[in-house]
Amino acid sequence: MTCGNKKYLYYSGWTRGVTVPFYCDTGLAVSIDGGATFERTSRAPLLARTDVDPYLTGSPFILVEQGTWRMWYTTGVRWDLVDGVPKHYYHIRYAESRDGIHWDRDGRVCIDFASTDELRSLGRA
Repeated sequence: MTCGNKKYLYYSGWTRGVTVPFYCDTGLAVSIDGGATFERTSRAPLLARTDVDPYLTGSPFILVEQGTWRMWYTTGVRWDLVDGVPKHYYHIRYAESRDGIHWDRDGRVCIDFASTDELRSLGRA
């Protein structure tokens, strides 16, 4: 995403979990030299887990329209253990920002499950 003379690089970062197999958060790095180098805006995640998004956030897609930054992102809604295999379930949600850094998230679901057994699985299908 380019805004003025800055390039914004939104990314997903992963870490192993203890009570769940992994955590995923969204980060941001900004370039002021046309994309030759990028610097993270914070050592902490841009979209960390919260009460609204308690399991993971990732896969950000950003669009700026008339000064409003719009983000669609994945968020985990639960983990289940099915036949010994961890399964995570997630939605596509929406957030807004005025500056691309501070995001308002209210849990708005953009793409819900098509059926009650829809999920994303790890390991065997």
